[in-house]
Amino acid sequence: MRWAWIYAEGFRLMPKVLAQYRADTIATVIGDLLYRAVRLAFIGVIFAVTPQLGQWTAWEVMLMWSMAMLADAIGNFLFAFPNRVDSYFHSGQFDYARARPVPIVLWANLDASHPRYAMVVITFVATTAVAAANSGIFESLGQTGLLLLALLCTVFVLTGMRLIMFLSCAWFTRSRQFFHGIASFMDHSRYPIDIMGQPLRGVLTAIPIAFTVFYPVAFALRPDEYLMPGVLGLPVGLAMMAGGLVTLRFALRKYQSVGTPEVWGAS
Repeated sequence: MRWAWIYAEGFRLMPKVLAQYRADTIATVIGDLLYRAVRLAFIGVIFAVTPQLGQWTAWEVMLMWSMAMLADAIGNFLFAFPNRVDSYFHSGQFDYARARPVPIVLWANLDASHPRYAMVVITFVATTAVAAANSGIFESLGQTGLLLLALLCTVFVLTGMRLIMFLSCAWFTRSRQFFHGIASFMDHSRYPIDIMGQPLRGVLTAIPIAFTVFYPVAFALRPDEYLMPGVLGLPVGLAMMAGGLVTLRFALRKYQSVGTPEVWGAS
């Protein structure tokens, strides 16, 4: 309970700290929102030339994309640590954090978090609600519940995958390109994967990138058609989150110091 209070207090004080750098903070928030707005406009470009993408309407595709952005923003706001984990391990910041009387992960999350994530959460709560309303989700209490479950599954899968990928980056010092490539590959899941070829669909399902948003949202929109992958959504999310936390625990246990010849200690 004590650490929860410290965590909440850190988020409360964060805007005051960043207010000392108003120009940087405003530029970062505006730049982040513009970046996401441009990506949202891409959906408008697609539907300017076609009324549907496969069997999916423009509002349904927007719902998938908005849910992915919302889940990513929630994960980044509450658990931002994975985004900078390799720099912490190789810059010596973890050595500094270990001398503090708070858990390392708590310190790292507060250090890595930024108010822009809160702004993105608010933005995509609005766009998700609009897309869901126009997709007919709110007409059924059951579908509304499935959409909330889809959001939970998506947050778990995305956060677990980020933990596994970026903690693994620490073993490769500066070589993050491979993992950034996988992260970029996740963009495929923000659109209907059933319009893609079977080999790509199989790969996205197995990884399981397809569970980062498509299957959970498709289950909320069409429960009968996507029953099996929809039911698997929560177990997959919990498994990915568990895998991420196990990787995190292993990394923290193996870490010695940035000044040692082998950061991770003996095998």
